[in-house]
Amino acid sequence: MRRPFLSFGLVALAVSVGSAQQAGGPPKSEVASVRPVQAVTVELEFGRFTISVSDSWTAQVFHIVDQLAHWDESSHLAYRRWARTSLGLDAEDRQLLQKHAEMRRVRGWGNGFEQAFLVEHSIEVAAARAVDQKLLSADEAASEQTILLHFAPKLIALRDQHRPQIEAFKEQLLAERQRLSPWFDKLVKFSETKAAVKVPVFLVTNTEDSSGGGGADGGRIVVEVPAPGPMGILFHESLHALLEPHLDEIKAAGEAAGIRWENLNEGIVYAMSPGLTDNPAEVDALAEQLVRFLARGTPASDNYAETFMIAIVIRPMLRASIDAGETFTLFLPKAVAKWRSFMPR
Repeated sequence: MRRPFLSFGLVALAVSVGSAQQAGGPPKSEVASVRPVQAVTVELEFGRFTISVSDSWTAQVFHIVDQLAHWDESSHLAYRRWARTSLGLDAEDRQLLQKHAEMRRVRGWGNGFEQAFLVEHSIEVAAARAVDQKLLSADEAASEQTILLHFAPKLIALRDQHRPQIEAFKEQLLAERQRLSPWFDKLVKFSETKAAVKVPVFLVTNTEDSSGGGGADGGRIVVEVPAPGPMGILFHESLHALLEPHLDEIKAAGEAAGIRWENLNEGIVYAMSPGLTDNPAEVDALAEQLVRFLARGTPASDNYAETFMIAIVIRPMLRASIDAGETFTLFLPKAVAKWRSFMPR
């Protein structure tokens, strides 16, 4: 789960409102303050690719706890910075976060927990369905339910503080309905997407305005709001979803070329967004972020640094391929060959 640095708009073609949802499960006295009255789903349709955008409370609690547990190097550290000053973690909090981290490390990204808790159901219903659908064991589901119910009341103030930004982002989706339709038409063709694909997207409260991110795991997308460019994050993670069927190809190409496949995969998506979606007259987010890394002494072998270097090197080739209407299968070997020409021999 990487954190993109970009800003762009998306096309919104349909909105539906449903009243079912959505609570974590705090004590009954707190239910009114925790449970949103209505869940709003914004559907963004791009031919065969549709994104269904939700602000599910269960998904928000899960994502924030997941970041606080810091079980993977790509966790967004802003949440831990916020917790140190605003949450006041006690011994019980830390013990529960440790338990969450232990369970997550066993399964890794996209192998049960995302499918179980990045949903629009309450925490209790999500846990029960996870067992019924064999996403998690009964022990895992019960443990995670306990953890999320413990933290949900502690996160109410953060959610309420940034709810206006999430609402504004939904409105922006509708206001910018025509900006990216041509882009997505090209990317659907580039990714060789044949069947209709619908991906749920969950908007999650972020703790900082100055940094933000997201993820695409387990067939779900997360976008943190507020952020410097939530539209771009949504676009970036949508590209991951479109390229999901090609992961085996990417892994094989990376292994054959001696490239870490995760960095190759991220480099391709970063080359698209923000690489091709930046306004070149204003910013080059890829180059600027790489310079920040190197200026503070980050080695070129660092995963993030290598990812940005790959993206910068293959970006012109990607632009040409997309403009020419080429498919990903044709682009991948050319991109790998281009990057290998820059690798030490």
